[in-house]
Amino acid sequence: GLTIGLFLYILITQYINYETGYDRDVSSNVYRCYIEEYANGELERTKRYLWLPFGNEVKQTIPSVKDYLNLFEYTNSTITTKNGDSFFEDYLISADTSIIHMFSLKIIKGSTNDVYNKCIISNSIATKYFGKEDPIGKILKWKTHYWERDIMVSGVFEDRISNTHRKLDIICFSMGNLHFGDTYYNNWGFRIAIFPTYFELEENADVASIEEQFKRIVKEKVIIKDGENS
Repeated sequence: GLTIGLFLYILITQYINYETGYDRDVSSNVYRCYIEEYANGELERTKRYLWLPFGNEVKQTIPSVKDYLNLFEYTNSTITTKNGDSFFEDYLISADTSIIHMFSLKIIKGSTNDVYNKCIISNSIATKYFGKEDPIGKILKWKTHYWERDIMVSGVFEDRISNTHRKLDIICFSMGNLHFGDTYYNNWGFRIAIFPTYFELEENADVASIEEQFKRIVKEKVIIKDGENS
């Protein structure tokens, strides 16, 4: 009985530590933003995507917001190395370079300077793709349903903790015209909210006040057509 009780205690303690340790490598001042959609005054659904220009608009107009991060998630991507080895990847994203400090990524090889249209990869991916070879400067062929292009490996980051809401394997720094262009950068159309967005706030920032300012920006900027929810 004592052995079983001790085993259950250890098991429960480990479970609690795992659950309460989610994203512990991300600063407590970093917040993920959501959208609540209403129809006829009733909450219809909650979305975890925003508009691409929203982050910059917030940073420019709300002093207590230090930085922002836009992401775009690619599923069903195929990565092919120079040797012809192909890998199916689900955890590949495009991101602003602010992801490095906002997600406390530790660069263990290479550089994050001049990374536009290049990528950084996790240590696990570096080993998976290149074994003991130096991955820096290597070219990866990145193929999606829509296009195919080459990207260069600029750096390797230490694997993140496993209990996180966002697994990071390959991060491409190409949130600009290469992927989206003015169609998205200047578009506040209601259905163009497809980008997960994070904000880093100043210490002791008034979160409730910032949320109210978010609502003001949405009301001023977002274009809602007839028949769309608000």
